[in-house]
Amino acid sequence: MAEKTEAFRRNVREVLALKDMTQGELARRTGLSQAWLSEMLNGKANPSLLTCERIARALATPLEGLIASPPAPTAT
Repeated sequence: MAEKTEAFRRNVREVLALKDMTQGELARRTGLSQAWLSEMLNGKANPSLLTCERIARALATPLEGLIASPPAPTAT
């Protein structure tokens, strides 16, 4: 479960950057506090499934994409 949570944090940060969206804007769209979002993104708070869904909706990104881990590197 910790692996999925860390993937979620990493992917949310990436989507925020790609969409040029601030944590403040994400907080406004989700109704979550900016302080809590910062703590969650820095590993100091854990999101519930409902909160993950709210964040995914606010980012207009499928939840499955936010919890997906990157594929393991392959040997050549």
